[in-house]
Amino acid sequence: MAGSLATELGYLGIGVSDLCAWKAFASEVLGLEVTQAEGTRRCALRMDYWAERIILIENGEDDISFAGWRVADEEAFEIAQERLLKAGISYEIASQSQAAERGVLGLVTLHDPAGVKTEIFFGPHIEPALPFHPGRRMHGGFVTGEAGLGHFVIDTPKAKECEDFYRRILGMRGSLEFERQLPLEAGGKRISMRFMSCNARQHSIAFGDLGGGKRLSHMMTEVSRLEDVGLARDIVKRRAIPVFLDIGQHHNDRVVSFYFQTPSGWLWEYGWGVAAASGQAEWGEAPIWGHEHMGGA
Repeated sequence: MAGSLATELGYLGIGVSDLCAWKAFASEVLGLEVTQAEGTRRCALRMDYWAERIILIENGEDDISFAGWRVADEEAFEIAQERLLKAGISYEIASQSQAAERGVLGLVTLHDPAGVKTEIFFGPHIEPALPFHPGRRMHGGFVTGEAGLGHFVIDTPKAKECEDFYRRILGMRGSLEFERQLPLEAGGKRISMRFMSCNARQHSIAFGDLGGGKRLSHMMTEVSRLEDVGLARDIVKRRAIPVFLDIGQHHNDRVVSFYFQTPSGWLWEYGWGVAAASGQAEWGEAPIWGHEHMGGA
């Protein structure tokens, strides 16, 4: 996306209570590849040539621990630091060993207005000689590349402050795109959502005051074949995993998806067919079709 300093959502760190349950969920339900060093309380989830896209840490948080935003190179990395200094936002430059732990060449850490630990980095560890190996049978793979790993949604009353932060520091573009009165079984409140994009993916992060009790409301991964959405839905149904929103299509990113509960209680959106970012503001109140509220989380 022209003008965005951030090029993609590179990785997410998730704190969990039950690492064993999460490894089974990631592999057998989501189809991700699980890698883990012996004797550690940490594992990585692969979905493409990146060494790590999602990092699970067994620390009992059951919430987001950090989010990594990629910039193109060392020059862009320095520009990001200049913007942070100018804005009066404190940050820490990671040591070589800390950067190596993330598998990147350079890294700074800070916190966004919602309190999410935010990491700006360049030079991720890529392994083209080690193709992604899905944890279960899939018709296709995951859509990543220049669009990044997917998107995530932060539950916060500071949605406007977050929008301003990501626009000012990382050059992302976005606005209010969704307003809706939730049904009584889903809380009954009117919610407003702000969505931000940094590349061709319609959005990489969004914010809203959802009242869910965790910072992380949901995260989304996109598959390259619609059949894999149906396959995942069948697996979720067979395992009696609670579904929050059944299959349907969003009005803004046009994704065909459904939402179901993770072992940590927040939701995973599994989808296909994400539209490109339009670059122009618009908003809506309802899905195109489906997305029936089923209860769940």
